[in-house]
Amino acid sequence: LKALDAQESYLVSTAILYMQFSAYSLPQRALFRDKAKALMGHEDPGVRGRAVLFMANLARGAERREAGEKIHELLKDPHPYVRSTSASALAALGRLESIPQLMEMLDDSERNTYTIKGFSKLTGEPGSVPHSGSAWFKVQDAALKSLELMTMTMGDVRFQYGPIKYKTADEDIAKAVQSAQKWYRANKGA
Repeated sequence: LKALDAQESYLVSTAILYMQFSAYSLPQRALFRDKAKALMGHEDPGVRGRAVLFMANLARGAERREAGEKIHELLKDPHPYVRSTSASALAALGRLESIPQLMEMLDDSERNTYTIKGFSKLTGEPGSVPHSGSAWFKVQDAALKSLELMTMTMGDVRFQYGPIKYKTADEDIAKAVQSAQKWYRANKGA
């Protein structure tokens, strides 16, 4: 909990990374949730992006709706890493009402990586904390994967993304975007 109050963004971001997957079982979960909520407005995009994922993992029951509403706002964040993690967090929350905004993100081919630099490791070497918003490093990839995860419970009308191959990733993602747009037109009502 103290690490989340650190002045150094790389410490906060790293702390969130190591805590987010055990978020649901953290003691004093309400305190961590309040910290995550505050950190979603942090000046550093790495901290904001990881705080979004942390918040989604911390939310329980009725908190999930409020968390989803706050996270939804960050789909328009100026930084592509935050937009991507927001899409992923909304998928984790199962927030189907965010699908129209995810569809808008399919045109966003911006690279969704970010690196915190400007500090020294304990060894004295320059340090860095890399952040990646999706497997293929693009906002539209994060949106496509989020659509797939969100619609898993929709049975025959769910959206299926992939496969994406290394050598043809850009072309494969472009085809997947077209497929998602066609899927949305056909299943918008569902």
